[in-house]
Amino acid sequence: MALTLKQRLWVEHYLGETNGNGTEAARRAGYRGNDDTLAHVAQDNLAHPEIAALIDHRVSTLAMTADECLALLAEVARLPVEWFATLGKDAKLSLGDKVRALELIGKHHRLFAEKQEIQTTNLSRIEIRSIRVAGDEPVAIDAAAWETPPPA
Repeated sequence: MALTLKQRLWVEHYLGETNGNGTEAARRAGYRGNDDTLAHVAQDNLAHPEIAALIDHRVSTLAMTADECLALLAEVARLPVEWFATLGKDAKLSLGDKVRALELIGKHHRLFAEKQEIQTTNLSRIEIRSIRVAGDEPVAIDAAAWETPPPA
């Protein structure tokens, strides 16, 4: 079954200016209703096999791979500092803008995800109740641990 015009518009808005906000994409595609109704439309559209296939295809053809991201980061990292000094203040795009965009793409691919290894001895259970984050860094972790009873 072919997609309707509204469904095709929804995909365009979903992948475009709404940045994955299905409710807003439904509103811009011409669907009517309150936020709950539009959220339901978005949920139905995401579950529709043809729409899901179209989104997957578009994302896979447009998205930058992790290798491409790393290659661009390496390319920027290898540029001599003097090269950036010649750009001046009149440049429309600064080095910081490019690096920030690459960082975001890298975060999307979880290239910079910190992995923490927790080693426990004599603990039978650790419960993490909450993690407060400021920016990208954890600030506080509320956790509780219970010791394993000694062997009999």
